[in-house]
Order: sequence, then structure tokens, then C-alpha cells
Amino acid sequence: FEDANHAPVARVAGNLDRTVKANDRVQLNAEESSDPDDDALSFKWWRYDEADSATSKIKINGATSMRAGFNVPNEPGKTIHIVAEVTDKGTPALTRYQRIVFTIE
Repeated sequence: FEDANHAPVARVAGNLDRTVKANDRVQLNAEESSDPDDDALSFKWWRYDEADSATSKIKINGATSMRAGFNVPNEPGKTIHIVAEVTDKGTPALTRYQRIVFTIE
């Protein structure tokens, strides 16, 4: 067991179900993510557009960093699903995910 690679822990700061206002700037933070083997971590933020209802294109700034952000489109009543993908540098590399759902008011 101690010689095996273990999956990282993906942790996103804040609630995983959030209400946001149209045109707001959303900050994403996965700095609390960790790895039980102390392996280095890589991060990727992406939109899970098959699950959300917003139709506007969304650019995630800093999409390969621990911290990222995006501008909320002006689509009240719609949702945006953003996924934090956290991968360790162990062998084999293991990945965990955390999804945040944003409801636009």
C-alpha cells in the first residue's frame, strides 16, 4: 500500500453550488488541493457545457493554474458548470475532479 500512488484530493474554495450575478467576475481557487504522497499537482479548469444551460462562450483565464477566473454571461436563470481537474505527478498519474455549479441571477 505504501509503495502505490494515491489519488490527489481536489478541493475548491467556497461552496460548490453558487449564485452569481450577470457580468460578475468569478474567482476560482483550488489551492487547498493536496496529494497524500506529496506529489506535485497540475490543475486544469474547464467548462462542462454538456451539463449547463448557458449558451454564451466563456473564457477561463488561468485555466491551467491553481487560481482561475471567468466573467459571468448575461443569461439570468441559466447555469454554468465548471470543473477543477487535479492530477498528481505520481506513477501512474491519477486525477480527481471537483464540479462547481453557478446559477446566474
